Amino acid sequence: MMEELETVDNMEEERTGDMEEESEFSIGGLEIMKLNDNKAGMVGLDRDRINQILEEASRGSKFYEHKKKCQERINMKIQELQERKRRILPEQLERSTKQMDEYLKQLEQEQDLSHTIVHVDMDAFYAAVEMRDDPSLCEKPMAVGGNSMLSTSNYLARRYGVRAAMPGFIAKKLCPGLIIVPCIAPNAMLAKVCSDYNKPNGQFYLPPTVEAVRHFIDDLPLRKIPGIGNVTGQLLASLGVTKCRDVCENRGLINLLFSELSCHHFMQVSLGMGSTSLSTWTERERKSISVEQTFQDTSDKATLIQKCRELSEDLSEEMKEKQLVGKAVTLKIKTSGFAVKTKVRNMASYTNDVDEIFMVAQRILHGELDQPVTLRLMGVRMSSLLHESEVAPGKQVKLKDMLSRLKEKPAQPITSCPVCKKFQSGSERQMMAHIETCLVKKSSQVELLMKSQEGSSDMVKSGMSMIDGITCPVCNQSLEGQGETGVSTHVNWCLESTEPSPKNPKKRTPTQQNSHSKKLRTLDSFLVKK
Repeated sequence: MMEELETVDNMEEERTGDMEEESEFSIGGLEIMKLNDNKAGMVGLDRDRINQILEEASRGSKFYEHKKKCQERINMKIQELQERKRRILPEQLERSTKQMDEYLKQLEQEQDLSHTIVHVDMDAFYAAVEMRDDPSLCEKPMAVGGNSMLSTSNYLARRYGVRAAMPGFIAKKLCPGLIIVPCIAPNAMLAKVCSDYNKPNGQFYLPPTVEAVRHFIDDLPLRKIPGIGNVTGQLLASLGVTKCRDVCENRGLINLLFSELSCHHFMQVSLGMGSTSLSTWTERERKSISVEQTFQDTSDKATLIQKCRELSEDLSEEMKEKQLVGKAVTLKIKTSGFAVKTKVRNMASYTNDVDEIFMVAQRILHGELDQPVTLRLMGVRMSSLLHESEVAPGKQVKLKDMLSRLKEKPAQPITSCPVCKKFQSGSERQMMAHIETCLVKKSSQVELLMKSQEGSSDMVKSGMSMIDGITCPVCNQSLEGQGETGVSTHVNWCLESTEPSPKNPKKRTPTQQNSHSKKLRTLDSFLVKK
């Protein structure tokens, strides 16, 4: 069961990988796998016992080996961080601290506590409806999910350390449910943090004063702050920064060791600052839409292709419900070794058609299946989204329409080139390009004859005859004696005109040049109307 263990807490941070040297943070197992008890209903747990169970149950699994590699990368990054810290001179630290003092003064002047924001938390979302439908579950530790991952757990289960994104103990995926817990604060970040207080069915109000906010934020663990996950938490903890007040106390050091963007974010957190602007979200603002599924490890191509088809159908159905169309399809896969790969392909037009989505996703999948691979997760995402109303009907061409047009399109005519006499098939543009190439070749031969010291008028005339004695491939009219310019002009006329070609097209075309001229004119030059 633990082999299927999967966490979703800051999975993206694992790729950036930043890590910690052997210290108290890694004693007793992998820090990245330890229980995060910064959640409502998990206060006062025996963390050492729970972490020991997690370690013993998962050791030797593919997931454990994957997390072990992630932790090694984190440890390496923390070693680099500590090395950089040791190289910092006292005057550098003093100068950096003064710089952060100025920045904090600026933030304090900008801090806005005039707003009141209510964060409504959907507490134990999936578990709530199950307990409503089956009241007997209210008195039992229970969780929602499957062998791969838990979606949520009730408060009795949390007393045992069971929480979302942990090993699955429930075999059947359950229906969604809802418990509303209102919480009120001066900005969105604080409102989100406050939503964990006084659960379940409680409410927490944070007064909009500087003193109240500072008192609330100072002892708050950084891991409770949205956006600070496992990896960032380990990096800061290696510097002795675990609570919000620690950020301000170590402001000079953080400024020297982290990027400007990260540093400014940490400083804002230390003052309890967050967004005070809330705008109504609509489907038109969505950047992407996706579906994914975790399943039993398999390398069977037919099964994986069928999974890809099912996901494409789900994605298409959801897009149609939301009246969205997209232009970029991404396939996401996770191997049995927990390696995640994503590939994106752009489409010719906006669509939400299942066949078109599946065609692109399947093409990407086939590229991954060329080599033996075992997968445990697959997802299909559509991005570059627009609302259906923003796409003109004529621009959204479906695959079926394209195929029907190809069937209705007559076969390309097959005719012979008037210069080389070879049969050619293709569009008018292709035919014109071929004729131009042949004419240039013939004219080059004439130039060589003219430059030859042994040349005579007879030889030149003989060379000129190489482009004589030909007929137009369109109207079958003889073009003998017209030379390169005459031939190209006449053929161009016939290809562009829907009426029979005149015998003498000189009035619509440039004056013919002497075929002995060294200046060669291409067929494109005759397309310019004068």
